[in-house]
Amino acid sequence: MEVFLKDEVTINVFKELYQFFMMLKARKCSFYINFGDAADQTLADYGLQDVIYKPAKMKRASHNDVTLILKPLSEPDFTAHIQNKDELRVAFFHEGLVHYFDVKVGLVSACEFGLGFSTKLPERLGVKQRRDMLHLPAIRDKTINMSVGGRHMDVIDLSGVVLY
Repeated sequence: MEVFLKDEVTINVFKELYQFFMMLKARKCSFYINFGDAADQTLADYGLQDVIYKPAKMKRASHNDVTLILKPLSEPDFTAHIQNKDELRVAFFHEGLVHYFDVKVGLVSACEFGLGFSTKLPERLGVKQRRDMLHLPAIRDKTINMSVGGRHMDVIDLSGVVLY
């Protein structure tokens, strides 16, 4: 018997995404953006300053009708270069999981702590699998006993979430 647990969740329905970002704004959620190359990445924290909904006339609501405005929450110890049409991955913690979305930068503006930017509502919001955050292989050992629904299971690895 094999048991597979699906950790990854995706939200891609317009109304749910819009409501979700409105809730994140109200809760003053911090968003994190990586700058630099893979070897030397630096992190900056941003806040969702506004969620602007301007529906086009005679059309069904879409992701293009909503603009997210993000601004830096503190002064980073590096200079963040953001330009129009840059593609960024934005991540944040919510209910113990790391959520992420990809955006294309719209307008860039100067803020108190550096450069802020606006972007359209993302078309999807992903959640990183918890297994990818902390993953330790388990040696097949008789001292590890686990059962699910009364049936013995072999433990392949141990996973967890690191919370700050």
